[in-house]
Amino acid sequence: MEFLSRSSAGDSPLVAFGGSDGVIRVLSMMTWKLVRRYTGGHKGSISCLMTFMASSGEALLVSGASDGLLILWSADHGQDSRELVPKLSLKAHDGGVVAVELSRVIGGAPQLITIGADKTLAIWDTMSFKELRRIKPVPRLACHSVASWCHPRAPNLDILTCVKDSYIWAIEHPTYSALTRPLCDLSSLVPPQVVAPNKKLRVYCMVAHPLQPHLVATGTNVGIIVSEFDARSLPPVVPLPTPPGSREHSAVYIVERELKLLNFQLSNTTNPSLGNNGSLSETGKLKGDSLESLHVKQIKKHISTPVPHDSYSVLSISSSGKYLAIVWPDIPYFSIYKVSDWSIVDSGSARLLAWDTCSDRFAILESALPPRMPILPKGSSSRKAKEAAAAAAQAAAAATAASANVQVRILLDDGTSNILMRSIGSRSEPVVGLHGGALLGVAYRTPRRISPGAATAISTIQSMPLSGFGSSGSFATFDDGFSSQRSPAEAMPQNFQLFSWETFQPVGGLLPQPEWTAWDQTVEYCAFAYQHYIVISSLRPQYRYLGDVAIAYATGAVWQRRQLFVATPTTIEYDLVTCADILFTLD
Repeated sequence: MEFLSRSSAGDSPLVAFGGSDGVIRVLSMMTWKLVRRYTGGHKGSISCLMTFMASSGEALLVSGASDGLLILWSADHGQDSRELVPKLSLKAHDGGVVAVELSRVIGGAPQLITIGADKTLAIWDTMSFKELRRIKPVPRLACHSVASWCHPRAPNLDILTCVKDSYIWAIEHPTYSALTRPLCDLSSLVPPQVVAPNKKLRVYCMVAHPLQPHLVATGTNVGIIVSEFDARSLPPVVPLPTPPGSREHSAVYIVERELKLLNFQLSNTTNPSLGNNGSLSETGKLKGDSLESLHVKQIKKHISTPVPHDSYSVLSISSSGKYLAIVWPDIPYFSIYKVSDWSIVDSGSARLLAWDTCSDRFAILESALPPRMPILPKGSSSRKAKEAAAAAAQAAAAATAASANVQVRILLDDGTSNILMRSIGSRSEPVVGLHGGALLGVAYRTPRRISPGAATAISTIQSMPLSGFGSSGSFATFDDGFSSQRSPAEAMPQNFQLFSWETFQPVGGLLPQPEWTAWDQTVEYCAFAYQHYIVISSLRPQYRYLGDVAIAYATGAVWQRRQLFVATPTTIEYDLVTCADILFTLD
């Protein structure tokens, strides 16, 4: 089965089904009536279908079947014929074609990947439709599924495949070296009780997430397994402020222990290598045909200042753009660099760091080194001794986390760092998050369950007088639209406290911890993001609630005057705050 692009007629959307008689039937999902048939190609049962856009701009449908043929059909809707014949037929595999996949190539036409019952994997050029390479990924075993893959931490691995064993296999540079190696053994990832003692885990099919390549789902004999391959795979990066009127943008990122600077410019010059690799739109045309492609001109520079650690790190930039902060939460350690000469102006032990929006002031969560597991003396390797040692280490780690303080520092014009406040807040719960902005947000760990009374109160933001933002004001009572549908056990705990950067005193009461916060550079608006919605508030002349926008699973946002641009895993949303404080949302 394959979904086709919508036609200009009323038969939309369309779906194609491959039958055991070798005929492809296209039905309208509105009327479930037959729209057209693809006949005269296959003499066996059709096993796979896929649509793609050729370099010529023509929409094509490719099919594979048990007769071993790979056949190309026209998927354009301009043809009125209800009976369509093949455009091209290729003998792809002996014994039948099992699956077909499309691989995007930077700067070139896409390629087709096919696997067959003959235990081979073939790569085809979509311009000449000639075979580029044929390999046997796993000797003596036929591939059941194939996926084109693009992972930032493994740029040399382009294809994933699975055979009837417990592994996910990766193919390195398939058109050159074509080396195959196991990416992971799924039997080592599942609990032992899932697989019966006399059985072995077998993988039958696989699919990679198109937008989040670190997620791979496999169908096995014990159920569906969703694997996560290094969710922190993207290299840490932060953009530097762009000077007004400048067309050159800059970003700093880390690769291993190297700090690098990327300068790039965007222009509307059409890039030929990008213009033909779009996807199908609802009208069957290539998406982006009416828009000019952005050509990126970039220059990479190495920064001579070394990076002390190569573990997972988080980058952030000060509001002035003069200072760059790097935090290694697992160490824990932080360093602050002066962007002008990349000298280190401050460093120390910390797991979290957050910047003030209005000055080069920042808060850190000071943290001592985590305690190590005590070494057991010889002769005390019993289970009880190990459990006691693990419990002692866990208790010591909890005590260390509870004793961590939120400290506020400021960077002066001469580059020196001064401590403004050694400890903020008097709560006993460990700090689990810091949020920067015009106010400092501190999140605390709250393991307890929420009572029904507290769950009802969560959707109400209480009086929040602000120092430095006019007279005392309050949030109006608002309903988030989801609290009434959420059980008390599912309600968000009130574990988030705002503090003033000037007085270091709490501002208002506890709130539910947001996923992230976004503060307007003019210190006029702020946005708190939750799982299913975003709360937008005004900061001047008093702190008050404006409304909430039903944008679920937002990953980040940036303010531009009264406009809030919100990014989700699949879209970019545009929210406008009008003079009447009414929110408009556009895709």
